[in-house]
Amino acid sequence: MAVTLVPDKSIGSSFQVGSTIVTYTASDKSGNQAMCTINVTVFDNDTEDPVFINCPSDINKTTIMGENYNEVSWKDVVATDNIGVNIVNSTNKSGDNFTIGVTIVVYTAFDLAGNVAVCNFTVIITDNEDPVFLNCPSYMSMPTASGQASANVEWNIPTVSDNSGWYTLNQTHMLGDLFEIGKTVVIYNASDAYGNTAECAFIIEIYDDEPPVIINCPSFGIPIVLPNGEASVVVNWTDITASDNDASNPLVSCDPPDGSVFDIGTVLVSCTTMDNSNLNASCQFEVTVEGK
Repeated sequence: MAVTLVPDKSIGSSFQVGSTIVTYTASDKSGNQAMCTINVTVFDNDTEDPVFINCPSDINKTTIMGENYNEVSWKDVVATDNIGVNIVNSTNKSGDNFTIGVTIVVYTAFDLAGNVAVCNFTVIITDNEDPVFLNCPSYMSMPTASGQASANVEWNIPTVSDNSGWYTLNQTHMLGDLFEIGKTVVIYNASDAYGNTAECAFIIEIYDDEPPVIINCPSFGIPIVLPNGEASVVVNWTDITASDNDASNPLVSCDPPDGSVFDIGTVLVSCTTMDNSNLNASCQFEVTVEGK
């Protein structure tokens, strides 16, 4: 009985590198069949590397607001090869989150012969977001310390938030510093590692609420007895001065002034002074002139 033998690949066919199963099917006129398989293995002498046909260019993006990263996507990376690409590996995937800085993404393609090709590109995530002060102090006003022209001042130290999670804080004055009478601007500067900055500034005003003190004001008055025949006399008294917590030593003015001519009778002398903060002090005493 005649038998027909049919292979799925004929002699002389082209085979890919690797193993291929060739099947022969034998059939008789009654429709009976039998099969035989042959394993054909082709060893490759290919030295041609795979080729990436769409390796992405470098990608630059900024961070998401308030975050230290951004999602980065790119088109599917495809490699071809004269005998077929076996596998493509990558260090990152399209759609991954990339943090601030530079990341090199590497794709590697292998063909069936073990030849290798590499595609790499750079993903740069830039931080353009300034730090944020959460509780910058407001205007502060306080009096001088007793007997001093200054005061030590404390405040709540400002806190800072930054999307990168890292910053430095510098200030013009330290907590508890001594501040003189007047207005002083206190400045805090926050800087992150990427050159973004923020400033917190507030004013501290130290005011003088302590009036000057008059010294040597005659507390019991000045009694004068005229020589016989005299109707008036020049009266002098010990210098009346003033001291003040601002160390200005303000001048004292008396009415009538020291060295005035006083007639017989009693005259009330009023002395006043004013410091640099327009705070006043005064004293009074009597000059009494009597005749013999």
